[in-house]
Amino acid sequence: MKIAVYSAKPNDREFLEAENHQRNFELQYFENPLTTETVAFTQGFDAVCVFC
Repeated sequence: MKIAVYSAKPNDREFLEAENHQRNFELQYFENPLTTETVAFTQGFDAVCVFC
């Protein structure tokens, strides 16, 4: 599963990477917030994870 992750802080990334160790999902991190202008970057992803 390919997951787009938006606005994750370093501690969020650390947690996600640790939890993903056994699952082997493909996590791609985006520094920019998810907006109407950046939503197009989620094309081809199975899921989107957004941190505020």
